[in-house]
This record gives sequence, C-alpha cells and structure tokens, in this order.
Amino acid sequence: MRIDISNSIQQVSDGGYIIAGYSTSNDSNVTGHHSQGYGDFWIVKLSPLVNINEIQSSITNFEITPNPVLLETKFNFNLSSLKNVSLEISDIEGRKIKLYSKENFNFGQNNISWDTKNKSGIKVDNGIYLVKINSDNSSLTKKIVVIGN
Repeated sequence: MRIDISNSIQQVSDGGYIIAGYSTSNDSNVTGHHSQGYGDFWIVKLSPLVNINEIQSSITNFEITPNPVLLETKFNFNLSSLKNVSLEISDIEGRKIKLYSKENFNFGQNNISWDTKNKSGIKVDNGIYLVKINSDNSSLTKKIVVIGN
C-alpha cells in the first residue's frame, strides 16, 4: 500500500507554516528504502508570502429564503467581483438542474428567484438540492429542500 499523509500543520513565527508527515510510496519521488517496506518521515516549510486570511471571498452574505421552499425561493448574496461567476443548482446526485451565468448578476447585492423548475421548465421533484455559487477565487454551496411540488 502506498501512503502519503500529512499529520500536522502549524503556523510558525514568520507567518509561514510547517507541515509534517510520512510517505510509504515507492514512486521515486522520495528517497529511501521503500522496497524493503520502510517509510520516510518529512517536514515541509511554506513561506508566508500568501497568508490564508488575506484571500478574501468575492461572495458574501449568501442566503436562501425561504428554505424549505414550496413554490419559489430567492438566492440573496453580495458580489465584489463579476469574474467567472455562476450559480448552479444540482440534485443530490450531482445532476445539473439549472445554471445562471454571469449575465444574470450585478456587482454588489443580488437577488435571484428560482421557481423550482429545471432548465427545461419542468417543476423538480420534492427533495434535497445543492445551490453552488462559483467565482474566480471562491465557491459557496448550500442545501435547499423543495417540499411543494
């Protein structure tokens, strides 16, 4: 069995991170005696050039009201960027139900209504659906329950 696992991540005083783990893979990416069943332990130091807290989401205040939904619901959210924005509704098995592209959105506050119909204009079955908003630097997914069809 080939395993490459990190066990720990810690922020260090310079703002970077250290990650510790081990490897039992034998694909020549790590030196060692893997053919004899031994593993290697490793530590990686990452620089503080990009701090995780400095990356700001271009999508904020994402709400679905009402939820559960009988006939119609609204997706409310703010956008600070319109680059590659999309809103996708899919069923629990990942099949796309409806897609809204960036032409449907505005900079700032957005309110998108969904009448619980799929891309063909047919009401969806009662059940659980996922609403995912994507942009260049972020993605948010929320669950919605349809009960009125």
